[in-house]
Amino acid sequence: MKTILIFVFVSQFIGCNSQNVEKIIISNFIESTIFVDSTIDDNLSQFLEIDRNSKNEKLKLIKFNIEFLKQELSKQEYSILSYNEFKDKNEFKEYEIHYKNLDNVYCMVIENKYITLFVIENDKIISFFSGIIKLKDRIFPYFLNKP
Repeated sequence: MKTILIFVFVSQFIGCNSQNVEKIIISNFIESTIFVDSTIDDNLSQFLEIDRNSKNEKLKLIKFNIEFLKQELSKQEYSILSYNEFKDKNEFKEYEIHYKNLDNVYCMVIENKYITLFVIENDKIISFFSGIIKLKDRIFPYFLNKP
């Protein structure tokens, strides 16, 4: 019984640690890319899982969404919530993000308003905006590493 309790404690600690690391990755991306006026290209590969030979259209789409985030974040406090934290809030209960591993999904919220999602895999952001939002509450991530 003691072994089971220790295993459960260690598993929860590792899970919490993973969430914290992923939130830090997202925060660092925001601080280094969104809040800085340097060239966006300089910071992309550090945080995003994208092919350096990506089509020019994909890079334009990424830059467009970075500009969107700059406008949304100007002079406002944001929160990064795990998907479970997000769904626990009453104002977001109706939202449904369609992705196979919701443990890797985080949501950016400003003043109780959903802004965007982030999907993290292998310590890289593989999505930070939605490709399609159907009926406001069904959200489909747009993946950066897909052709």
